[in-house]
Amino acid sequence: QHNDPNAYITGGGVRSDNKGLTDYWPERWMSPSALQQYSDLFSLGSMYDMMVEITVASRWKEGLLTYLYDEEFFGPLDLPAQIPRYQLDTSVVLGPNDPVTVTGIYLPDVEYACAQFFHPFSYLPHVAPQGKARSDYISPEGKRDYHWEQIENVPATWTLIRRVENEFIPVPPQGFFLTDHPDGLYRWPEREPNFVEHGQRPARPDNA
Repeated sequence: QHNDPNAYITGGGVRSDNKGLTDYWPERWMSPSALQQYSDLFSLGSMYDMMVEITVASRWKEGLLTYLYDEEFFGPLDLPAQIPRYQLDTSVVLGPNDPVTVTGIYLPDVEYACAQFFHPFSYLPHVAPQGKARSDYISPEGKRDYHWEQIENVPATWTLIRRVENEFIPVPPQGFFLTDHPDGLYRWPEREPNFVEHGQRPARPDNA
């Protein structure tokens, strides 16, 4: 049913079906080509299900959708030519134990924590998964690993992120985050004008 928040409770629900699918894997009766297609679709469905589950449960870790984005894990980013512009709506603020009256994406007042999706059935309190300690691993090629090794859920105050109607930001060919260094995210306030200044005029999305 349209606008029924009960639908969010089913997010990630197909994961419980995976055991049955794997217990009765059809390699004994499917052709090799059909089995390969089945396996590919199973992997794709599992990936989508995982992302839905993380989103509905408000459990994204800082960096996973920006400087730590992994196409092998989450699939190709495949950004469009332009994206909607968003801004904070300070008229809608959630405390740690406030019920959600406006479904949407909220930004916490906690550093090293990212925006999360909240809906009327979100668990209380509204905690932010905050990065506490990073990996100090350096690859043989000299590449530093910036993944979080220690995450702590901390109570936070959340502000709604609202879409600005009829405003879009052009997406640069190389994307917004050129490297897997967190500096690109933490310097976003000073970098943002470089992307927004040419995208403030109303525009029509490519698929409009």
